[in-house]
Amino acid sequence: ADGTILRDFGSTLAINAVAFNPADTTIVATAGEDGLIRIWNVTGGDNIGTLTGHAEAVNDIVFSLDGTRVFSVGDDNVVRVWTVNPIANTAVLNAHANDVLSIALSRDGSRFATGDADGIVKVWNAATGAVIATAAEICISPVNGVDFSADGTQVVAGIGARNQIILDTSPANGNDLNHENEPSPPPSPAFRGRGSPSPTESGRGRPKAG
Repeated sequence: ADGTILRDFGSTLAINAVAFNPADTTIVATAGEDGLIRIWNVTGGDNIGTLTGHAEAVNDIVFSLDGTRVFSVGDDNVVRVWTVNPIANTAVLNAHANDVLSIALSRDGSRFATGDADGIVKVWNAATGAVIATAAEICISPVNGVDFSADGTQVVAGIGARNQIILDTSPANGNDLNHENEPSPPPSPAFRGRGSPSPTESGRGRPKAG
């Protein structure tokens, strides 16, 4: 492995998210500013499908564990659920009031978490699309990244205020997630992360259209 570029799929606008199909590593998805999610065959470089439905930029994507579905979030404030074969938008989930910036699937595939530009994190039932827990007003900065612990009992959220927030997703806590701030040191001035504040940037550290 020498870092040689094996495939360049190309795009007319910026790509915000990429994901491999965990059940078939010859398949990869890309998503970005044009609001489209494209499914590619890595071996031949062919575009084998395009998921169309988001009204604005797509910020993050993740495959289901079996590779049959894609979950996506975007600046149109919604979560969309898609089937890959055949390509179809099977659900549009409206629970966020602002740009949805990040999404992650639990290790067992039963739940997914989302984070938005208002600093709100939600945990969803992946099968039904129902919100099962919400962490509201945990911060005033965008949630640029989320992920589950291996056992699914915690979600970590990376926010624009340069903090990491650990959320307890244990069922005993009901619908309100407990949280604990974990402050991180400020980055070097030479490096600006995608959540670093700037008067001309949106929550993901990119220019906000319009």
